[in-house]
Amino acid sequence: MFIAGILGTRATTMLDLLFLAQFVIVPTMIYGISRAKKQSYADHKKIMLILVAALLVVVTCFEVHIQVYGWKQHAEASPFFSEPVYQSGVGITLLVHLAFAVSTAFLWIAVVIAALRKFSKPPFPGAHSKWHRRWAKIAAVDMLATAITGCLFYYVAFWAT
Repeated sequence: MFIAGILGTRATTMLDLLFLAQFVIVPTMIYGISRAKKQSYADHKKIMLILVAALLVVVTCFEVHIQVYGWKQHAEASPFFSEPVYQSGVGITLLVHLAFAVSTAFLWIAVVIAALRKFSKPPFPGAHSKWHRRWAKIAAVDMLATAITGCLFYYVAFWAT
């Protein structure tokens, strides 16, 4: 069953929305980080928790969508698609994206849980700050790599002709 997307590609509307979401998620993350750098720690916490909640909803909807509708049938017309799929450009791009996406999820969970447990309320720098800065920076770079590889996968799977 094909559900036409909104961007004129072979992707479904959900995949189109997820692609577009990257252009909101990454700037929001950068803005949230900038609030911490400007010592507005309560704003940083609020923005990052909203972002985490939004990501949880988006990723859950996406996973349900993929389970119900699949994705391969939409990518078959790509010049980068061939069987076996995970030896093709589409499949390799997806595997690279998934490596970043999975590691990002684990990093964000660790950073957020540790921050909620170890920072004061209201949030203020303390003994946990050095650890948080290091791992949050790694998680942010990983999120950026997830977004870039997600956009690359979208292109090779659903846009390229």
